[in-house]
Amino acid sequence: MIKNNLIYLFIIIEFVFSSDYIKIINFNIHGFNTIGGKNKILEIIKNVSSNDLIFFQENWSFENEIKNNLNQFNFIFSDRKFKIIQDSGLVIGVEKKNQIVDYEEVFYENCNGLLFNSNDCFASKGFIFSRIKIEDAYIDLYNTHLDAGRSIKDKEVREKQIDELTNYILKKSSKSNVIVAGDFNINYDGDASYLIDDFCLKTNLSFVIWDEKYFLENKIDYIFYSKGLGHLKYEVPDTLFYLSDHPPMGAQFKIIK
Repeated sequence: MIKNNLIYLFIIIEFVFSSDYIKIINFNIHGFNTIGGKNKILEIIKNVSSNDLIFFQENWSFENEIKNNLNQFNFIFSDRKFKIIQDSGLVIGVEKKNQIVDYEEVFYENCNGLLFNSNDCFASKGFIFSRIKIEDAYIDLYNTHLDAGRSIKDKEVREKQIDELTNYILKKSSKSNVIVAGDFNINYDGDASYLIDDFCLKTNLSFVIWDEKYFLENKIDYIFYSKGLGHLKYEVPDTLFYLSDHPPMGAQFKIIK
């Protein structure tokens, strides 16, 4: 027991004092400009600035606030598939000491609904891919937001969307270290969790375990990572957990070259 504890302690010490590690946060910020929305986004910004990578979903109103108050980052913001509908609200922020080598936005071919509870076709949902360079290592980043409805049709669409994401990763990032973050709208405690397990199996990725203090029911937000990245738990500031209808997720990774 003592030997095992010492080994674990040495691993933590080596991880913490190495320069080759990154902190990331994944957060659906519920970004319609509702009452008090600007104050909330400024509070979010204040509490995420210490990260190396930022993944936001549902940023539909606060691009200027994000750019102006997080000027130590370079940002990739999602675009619109068609001018008459909303963009997907995706944001990837990369601290400026790291280099964005390549990026692309891909819109999902499938969506469901225009009215009432099934209205995801009003948002240009898809994913952002970005390849970044951190010191001498390259990492492929993905940020996504899948269909949000609860009907049978919505579930079918999510399955098609996750297949599209999987196929892109296998084609683009099969030899790379990968981080995938986003709102998958697939509850891991629900009957569609097999889609997440299949995604991990096909892409050879693992996922960060949720903080049970905050993720009691809807485990629909995810951070996936490849085995080339050593994972260590990262505590997200408590002040962030009540600024959106989604809890944030954090992770810390050691870059294994």
